[in-house]
Amino acid sequence: MIDNKYKHSDSYWYKKSWTLKFRWCSGKKDLHYYIFSDVNKNGHVSQEESLIDPLTNKQIYSPISCNDNIKRANYVLLSKYYDIKNIKISCNNTTSFGQISFLNNGSAYSKFKKDEDINKYIIKKTCTITLIDSNKNKEYIYIEGNTGVVY
Repeated sequence: MIDNKYKHSDSYWYKKSWTLKFRWCSGKKDLHYYIFSDVNKNGHVSQEESLIDPLTNKQIYSPISCNDNIKRANYVLLSKYYDIKNIKISCNNTTSFGQISFLNNGSAYSKFKKDEDINKYIIKKTCTITLIDSNKNKEYIYIEGNTGVVY
């Protein structure tokens, strides 16, 4: 990743890091995810701040309502399209399902917090994301800590 978000004069620079986040849809029955860079740093990610899938030219985003939209990739609606009912993230340090942020040097972080050393939340071991469907079948996504390699 060559998109360096660090700016010494900006104490909130880390909010602009590319982040993968999992959330409940409204009603807490379905799950979705999105990939974003919080460019305006207000903590409320908009569709315009989401990553654009280079293959489909659609935004990898869904609002909490989890409705389909022609401008957004529908594969982010994990429950609706893949029957995913639960997510476990081994490196989660948040109160939500979890998020993983990436810096341009390849390192991955479980979260960032203002006025704390960013290395406090660096992912050092392999982080496992477990996707669980309604039949309890599991699929795994692995993220290597120091390199951010995903497989």
